[in-house]
Amino acid sequence: MSRWRRTIVRTALVTVVTTGGVACTADKAERAAPPSPAEESTTDACAGVRAQAACRSITLSDGRVVRYAVVRPSTTAEGDLTQGTVMDLGGPGVALFGADWPGEALQAVTDRLGTPVVILDEPWTRTPYPAGCRQAARAWYETLHSGSSSSGAELADACDLGKGLWGWTPAAYDEAMQAALEEEGLTFERFVGASFAGVRLGYLSRQPDEVVLVSPYPSEQSATEYLTTRLEAVQAFCSAAPAGETCRGQVPTGEAAKRSIEVTPFDVGAAWLGTNYQRRPVAFKKMMADEPTAEVLGALSDAVTGRFGVTDVSPATFAYFDEACASFAPWEPEVTSRLAAATFLQQWHAVCAQVDPAPGPTSTAAPAADQVCVVSYRGDAVVPSGRSQKSWQGRADQRRVLPGVNHGVIDTGALDACT
Repeated sequence: MSRWRRTIVRTALVTVVTTGGVACTADKAERAAPPSPAEESTTDACAGVRAQAACRSITLSDGRVVRYAVVRPSTTAEGDLTQGTVMDLGGPGVALFGADWPGEALQAVTDRLGTPVVILDEPWTRTPYPAGCRQAARAWYETLHSGSSSSGAELADACDLGKGLWGWTPAAYDEAMQAALEEEGLTFERFVGASFAGVRLGYLSRQPDEVVLVSPYPSEQSATEYLTTRLEAVQAFCSAAPAGETCRGQVPTGEAAKRSIEVTPFDVGAAWLGTNYQRRPVAFKKMMADEPTAEVLGALSDAVTGRFGVTDVSPATFAYFDEACASFAPWEPEVTSRLAAATFLQQWHAVCAQVDPAPGPTSTAAPAADQVCVVSYRGDAVVPSGRSQKSWQGRADQRRVLPGVNHGVIDTGALDACT
């Protein structure tokens, strides 16, 4: 890919956990309530958001207002300013204008690319959180947290899961992306995506000239394959951890976590799953200690589940179910494991059986692009390199596996691998 130019800037544009929440730090025991979209200005969708100067909005054919960001090269950068690069940070459940706004790193990458970059914000960030949905989510979470099972039928019904209110449907994503490019007067030349962007690329009705996918989520996998992949990574961590009983759901003794609810085996399973996403050495070392504390387990569990307040659940979780459930439908897993993470994963995803995929199936055919490059990292515990590379075999003309444990990091090494 001759148009990729070298840069020393390293960007970590996506730090996503299983349910789509942002990556956690083990020092945070509680999550604050997410901003209420219902309280936002109806006349200015970008009012008060982080990086307001980059924020734009468009109205879809169904009347919904969607935000997006456009970052243009600085005046010193070289390139064609009429060509657009679409960037997708993965997810589902990422708030573009939230705490993980990539800031200066994104500007530096844009300057090196030499073209404007367009990134969509997800629908859930502006979807009102109805009282009935919130109550159903609270009851669902409390049931699972107590160790009981739930089909999630009430949650799916009350929150209209699978209807595209929270996550993208293929049709809405395609419409929003094309509308944003048209609004900015840009042609669609390049798609750069991380993690779940590998699925969303199939939402688009027309393809760019160049595609680069970093740690792409397999676009074709069953529920069993999904769970097996997750549990293999957890087992690898547990095999190296001295506290084996914790991996099987034992709640540690000692000081209770400073959170509004107690730590249960549900939290333990979620926390070990969350360990797959830890890039911060301190958090990882705490989980691999002789006995992880309730404080660490609770914080990781909250990051994975999207819990805030007492037993409320962030709508980012619904965005995850909207899109992820459709990607491995039908939900009919066949997995046997003694790991607490296995119990958590199966109980948490049981709602997928209640979610009907939105119309407009994704395309699993080879993208109609001149150049398609897939980059994976050998030590990626979220999407193992073997699975992501196999998923794109025959559909990418370049497939590269790099050393390291990165997941979904769009950086110099990944881009240089596609030259």
